[in-house]
Amino acid sequence: MNRALVTVTIVVLLTSGFVVLQPGAVRAQLPQPVYVIDKPTAGILPNGSYLLRGRAGPESSFLLGVYVGFREVIQIGASFGMQNVFDHGTPAVNDYPGFTVRARLLQETNIPALAIGFDSQGWGVYHEDLERYDRKSPGLYAVVSKNYALLLGELSLHGGISWSTERKFDRDPNVFGAGEWTVFERLSVLLGLDTALNDDAQIHSFGQGGVYLDAGVAWHAGETVRVSLVFSDLTGNFGPARGVGREFEFALIQSF
Repeated sequence: MNRALVTVTIVVLLTSGFVVLQPGAVRAQLPQPVYVIDKPTAGILPNGSYLLRGRAGPESSFLLGVYVGFREVIQIGASFGMQNVFDHGTPAVNDYPGFTVRARLLQETNIPALAIGFDSQGWGVYHEDLERYDRKSPGLYAVVSKNYALLLGELSLHGGISWSTERKFDRDPNVFGAGEWTVFERLSVLLGLDTALNDDAQIHSFGQGGVYLDAGVAWHAGETVRVSLVFSDLTGNFGPARGVGREFEFALIQSF
């Protein structure tokens, strides 16, 4: 898949969503997701609430994170990952935990919400010698988000640019996009797109020079629990893997 074409497609789709949809359908106060699959959004957890998130995936991996919201403006969190958790032998813990902080600079009105943040949590194994995860962490990022009320459900669109701290062999910025369409109030369809512009160096690149496309479905079991099934790397860009990854995620949100 042509990388330049995909990048342009992200920009066009997001711009179309922000501008072309009927203004009367916009709900300025729709609750925003704080992430879509593994893509950050401009959403912030409600004041005094916390999100517990666990995700099991290929290679018997498991990622656990906790995130806390303050005054609908700031969100902080920490996470850590392990491999070989549901397997024989000893689980392998990643060398470093992940840390994240997000601040919303603009609330959503007739224009998208805007947030900046930092997230050091990548996906998969952390390789000490290469100073990187299988799929790089976002690092420093800026992201815009917009929500829409449709005839059938609600749609949120997100797009941003990031600068990962995993820059040993490729120091380029990256572009990402995501969307979540919630129908019947309980079921959501998820889509995440990563152009991988910061992982196309000829040396020690885990990508194949293309993009990462992930998709999934999520079930909202009440107001506080959500479970998701994610199909990662539909484009087959991750070199060491064979086939599409299957991941299961649960999320619990509560207040203090």
